[in-house]
Amino acid sequence: MSHTFTRALVATVLVSGTTLGSGCGVPPTNAERSRAQGWIVTQAPVGRRSMPSVDQLPADPNALYPNGTRIVWVDASSPAATHRRVLSGDLVAAGAPSLTLAGDAVLFTGKASDASAWSIYRSPLDSPAPRIVLNAEGDCRSAREMAHHRLVAACRTHESAPAWSLYTAAMDGSDPQRITFGPGSAIAPFPLRDGRILFSLEQRPGTGRPVAAFALFTLNPDGTMLEPFSGSHRSPAIKHRARQADDDGVFFLASGGSSGATASRVEMRAPHVEPTPAWSTSAGVELSVPTAIEPLAGGDLLVAATGTSSTAAVYRITAEGEVALAFDDPEWDELEAISTRPPAAPRGRPSGRQPGRDTATLIGYDAARGDGEVGPAHGSIRPSHVAIDALRSPGSDEVDRAVMIDRARVHHDGSFIVEVPTDLPIRVRSLDAEGSELYRSDWFWMRPGEVRACFGCHEDRASAPLNRVVNALADSPAGSPEVRSR
Repeated sequence: MSHTFTRALVATVLVSGTTLGSGCGVPPTNAERSRAQGWIVTQAPVGRRSMPSVDQLPADPNALYPNGTRIVWVDASSPAATHRRVLSGDLVAAGAPSLTLAGDAVLFTGKASDASAWSIYRSPLDSPAPRIVLNAEGDCRSAREMAHHRLVAACRTHESAPAWSLYTAAMDGSDPQRITFGPGSAIAPFPLRDGRILFSLEQRPGTGRPVAAFALFTLNPDGTMLEPFSGSHRSPAIKHRARQADDDGVFFLASGGSSGATASRVEMRAPHVEPTPAWSTSAGVELSVPTAIEPLAGGDLLVAATGTSSTAAVYRITAEGEVALAFDDPEWDELEAISTRPPAAPRGRPSGRQPGRDTATLIGYDAARGDGEVGPAHGSIRPSHVAIDALRSPGSDEVDRAVMIDRARVHHDGSFIVEVPTDLPIRVRSLDAEGSELYRSDWFWMRPGEVRACFGCHEDRASAPLNRVVNALADSPAGSPEVRSR
């Protein structure tokens, strides 16, 4: 049963003074010039980098950003970029930079000492002075600004350890709100232009998946409308660091396990189709083990990888497939790079939560409908009931501690409706008339008052539901007293 419920581095921008100024013929200020011609780079001292394989991404960020790693602004006028400015101050380690929507400051992950937690810092580009804006009483990483002056980040609190969850907060760190509820980790959030958050969600073996995986999912900023985006049941298993380009392509890194990552692309209009390689170079230059990929204006890409340089460096790949060294410091490994072009502002999204509700409503259109691979094939045994399982410890990795909390009958047309608990992992299992399991969903969650519908049981995402009123809508939602009393 699918939980598709209702389904830099800027490209070296050498811009004229008239386009940078506030009006025609007005020369740019020093701040405008530095931002337009600057790149923001994560650097690790040569010999100190020990990047984990991407299947270890939820591990301690110490493995991703060893001591000495820093965030710098560099002049984009040449690959040597001798003019630079350290943005992370005297922090012992830093990484994962992102630009604020105003383009005047960088958000990044950092820690002040070996004993410190990883926190989200903000530092102005023109006068660096990093200060903590979010720590959520635990480690935090990968922050990005969204609409309405809020940010989203992956954090690991005492409650959710060892899993990572997504949190939103005001830009000053106030009003933190958890929006994902496991049981696996949620990492690497990226606000899409339509206001949804694209991120990597850990999935357990099962439901057609032989190994644990990180697939790409989307959800609203309030944690409602969790939907698979790409790669839930397709190799390679690990997909992360997704980025939306101006032409609505989505680039991400992928790996089958301990091997190095590759870069891929899917389209926003059809993310479920087979990904394509992120680039095809015409110059025969081989870039291996990419650690970051960022789309640029005009179709170019900025990639941190091992290539022609003796150290990890930053390369620019044009839309025509030409590769050029963008920045390299022989005393450092360049792990990440972003543009200083301000990102497109995401739209706001209406909330699907209802204040005062402590349950959510789940509607199934046809529990017997599937893709014939992971889900049921046409003509399979029709379910008699669906069971709702829950994990009572949000964020827990103990998936064998699932408890069946309710059952709902399946109508003749395959539909059902049920009230479910909120803000904890749940799943749906279809049962035959004897109570034997037919199919099961992956773990997902619902928020208070949310109403969602599933179209089938691991249904084909390229198809649409039948245009009809389902029988279950004439019923009151099933729901045990245990559910209703939460």
